[in-house]
Amino acid sequence: MGISTGGVTTAWAAQNRRDIDLAVIISPAFGFRKIPTFFSGALMNIYRFLPDAFEWWDPVLKEKVPPSHAYPFYSRHALTEILRLGFAVKKEAMLKPPAARMMIVIFNSNDTMINNGMTMQMVDIWKSHRANLTTYEFEAGRKLPHDLIDPAQPDQRIDIVYPRLMELIRL
Repeated sequence: MGISTGGVTTAWAAQNRRDIDLAVIISPAFGFRKIPTFFSGALMNIYRFLPDAFEWWDPVLKEKVPPSHAYPFYSRHALTEILRLGFAVKKEAMLKPPAARMMIVIFNSNDTMINNGMTMQMVDIWKSHRANLTTYEFEAGRKLPHDLIDPAQPDQRIDIVYPRLMELIRL
């Protein structure tokens, strides 16, 4: 199970590892909402060759962004590498079905960080291979944050999210 960048890593494992019984991919960062889908590949390649830089998740709150245990900033190169991994997973998925026995892909319609359209492209590719795949979408009206599993996140609704995750995993 993985969320965001960990969701892309989980997708890679699902695509490549036959010893995976169940891969739970939550809000994977195959692309970022701020970057239009058709620019993702080009920007990924440009940022690979630029010097790394760190940016605040929230330029107003800076180091005071909650939760206190999370890093308040991110590396552009780190996000570029996650995009590269996501593009590699997509390329492999276009050639062969996923190796995992079962996959669950979870969307958050209210997610302001990741590009759900790029995740749906992955789901469509996997479905074209008749993968054992279930999807679930938390509706936008729930107003869930990107990190919908960390109980320390502001606006968290683990009273809604955790029971649904447990129900999906028991499939």
